[in-house]
Amino acid sequence: MFNKITRLTFIIAVSVTLSACGGSGTMYGWSGYDYALLKHYKDATGADELATALRKVVVKAEEKGNPPPGLFADFAFALYEAGQVDEAIIYFQKERDTWPESAVFMTSVINRITGQNS
Repeated sequence: MFNKITRLTFIIAVSVTLSACGGSGTMYGWSGYDYALLKHYKDATGADELATALRKVVVKAEEKGNPPPGLFADFAFALYEAGQVDEAIIYFQKERDTWPESAVFMTSVINRITGQNS
C-alpha cells in the first residue's frame, strides 16, 4: 500500500514526534502541586492536609532545584493557616528570594504577619 519513501517518511515523522516527548516536558518540579491545590479548593480540604501535600512537592522541588513560581508562597500560606507561623515566614522569604519579582508582595505579607509597619 505505502511505497518505500512514504513508509520511510512516516517512520521518521513518528520518530521525531516521539523523541520530542521523551524529555522532562517542564522546567519546574510540579510533582503534584496543581493536584494538591485543586483537591484543596474542590474538596475543601483543610490547611493541615494542604500543607502536608505541598510539603512533599516542596521537598522534591528543592531536591531538584526547580521550584515553580508560587509554590513556596502557597505552602507558606497553608502553614500560616495551620498555625505554623514561624515556618510560614521562612517559606514566604524563600518565595521572595527565589522569585525577586514577588519581593514587594512577599515582604508586605511578612511584615503584616510579624506586625512590622513598612
